[in-house]
Amino acid sequence: MSEPIISPLAVYLKNNGEEKMIKLERLAESFKNHKAKIVHDDDKMFVMEWRNKNGISSYAVKYIVDKVYGTLFVEGDLGFAIACWYGMEGL
Repeated sequence: MSEPIISPLAVYLKNNGEEKMIKLERLAESFKNHKAKIVHDDDKMFVMEWRNKNGISSYAVKYIVDKVYGTLFVEGDLGFAIACWYGMEGL
C-alpha cells in the first residue's frame, strides 16, 4: 500500500514539532482581522492592499500586478517578493 498524500505544511509540522505549530497559530492570529481592498485596477495594472480592517498597519501587505509585463510585486511588513511569468492570455 502506498503512503497517503499529505500537504507540505503537514510534513513541515511533523518534522519540526509543536513549536512550529504554535508559531503558525500566532501568525494566523495576526492576520485574522485583515481585509483586502482593491486600490487600482485597469488593463495595465492591478493593486490590492491587505491590512487590518481597524486601520492598524502591522502585517500590512500590498500586491501589485503589472498585467502588461507579467510581473507580481508583493511588499509588506514581512518582506517582499517579485515573480514574473509569460503568456498573459486570460489575465
